[in-house]
Amino acid sequence: MAIDGSGAATSDPSGITVIIVGLGPTGLAAAIECHRRGHKVICFEKNPKSYRLGDLISVTGNAVRVLQEWGNGSVIKELQAFQCNLDTLEVYDETGDLKLSAPYNATQAKDQYMMRRSRLLDIFLQHLKSLGVEIHLGIQVADYWETESSAGVTVGDEKIAGDCVVVADGVHSKGRPQVSGEPFALQATDGIAFRAFFHAGEISQDPEASWLLRDAGEKDCFKTFYGKGLVMMVGTAENHEYVFWSCGHKDNVMAHPSSVATVLHLIRDWPVSKRLAPLISKTPGDNCLNQTLYTRPPLKNWVSSNGRMIVLGDAAHPFLPHAGQGANQGIEDAAVLALCLQITSKDDVPLALRVTEKLRYQRVAAIQQRGVEARDQSLNVDWGNGGFSKKLTLYPAWLHDHDCIQQVYEEFDKAADAVTKGHKHTFGGIPVG
Repeated sequence: MAIDGSGAATSDPSGITVIIVGLGPTGLAAAIECHRRGHKVICFEKNPKSYRLGDLISVTGNAVRVLQEWGNGSVIKELQAFQCNLDTLEVYDETGDLKLSAPYNATQAKDQYMMRRSRLLDIFLQHLKSLGVEIHLGIQVADYWETESSAGVTVGDEKIAGDCVVVADGVHSKGRPQVSGEPFALQATDGIAFRAFFHAGEISQDPEASWLLRDAGEKDCFKTFYGKGLVMMVGTAENHEYVFWSCGHKDNVMAHPSSVATVLHLIRDWPVSKRLAPLISKTPGDNCLNQTLYTRPPLKNWVSSNGRMIVLGDAAHPFLPHAGQGANQGIEDAAVLALCLQITSKDDVPLALRVTEKLRYQRVAAIQQRGVEARDQSLNVDWGNGGFSKKLTLYPAWLHDHDCIQQVYEEFDKAADAVTKGHKHTFGGIPVG
């Protein structure tokens, strides 16, 4: 199969209709990338708004390579405008002693943007709307179906048909059982995270809580406190207009009806809690969530039996937040699928979906393992014995320099061979050795 490696997207209609369920980072990216590749897109999202409660999200170089093609660079400019304006990343122990201060220049960061999760989603959604894509917000998909020649969803009493369906509705996916048919047990064995994000006005007038804003000065700040089995991050975003904090604990602690109360209980023995507690206590009740952490190997079957439905993002391969790659890998999934559909054309949509799975599986499995290692590192800090017991490379080239689009051009035929002939292959984008 001859493949053009220029990487340029086409505006010519492909004749393929892609139905996308779920408009988190993966679904939004899938909709935008499929539109760029000439496919007709129909989107469904059960929430009426794009807003998601959470803390910071980091868009790294491997995903930026995809985003820089959106809107002739306009989307990247928006990310730059709203990224955290940081000078340093600071690491403390549980007493509040500064252990490490690493320079961080947001304007010179190498293809990396740290920002509010809800801001990122809004930027993506507004760009998608500008493309004229059909979007249905506040709509719950009731069922999924496929034949040998089409696939679709049921909404109310109406069946909506396309050439394929992308299920990107997150780790607790409703569509995954119908698409994959593979058992997907999630055991809560990987700890719990508490996250909060709120307007800085909540603490600005409190002398005991506003120390964070004073520390930030005219820019933003990011402080991480490590103790045995517990990590706490606090900081500001968008030039200290917003405050965020998150707390990770190694055990699946039973959350009090108030997540804030649980976090205050967890840090009660830390000497630095005298500074942290007033800030955390100011969190509005509806601005904090607790999230049980899960990880497991990626689904072995991302694609349905007839090859016209596929699960992507957290629905196929949930990541621990310590990997820092959940949204980034969803964006890679989206770009690979859209290009594979363009390469195969309408004549062989099932091959496109199955090649996508082959190209992505080994990479996401490796990154999941890195997330487990990063979790173990962050929750086993012993300052009396040198701090971190194991140090991971912060920006490994195999992860952050990966070009998923180029990989498709280089390895599509090999992946198609694996699909059609059952041959075993090793694909790119994974650690060597």
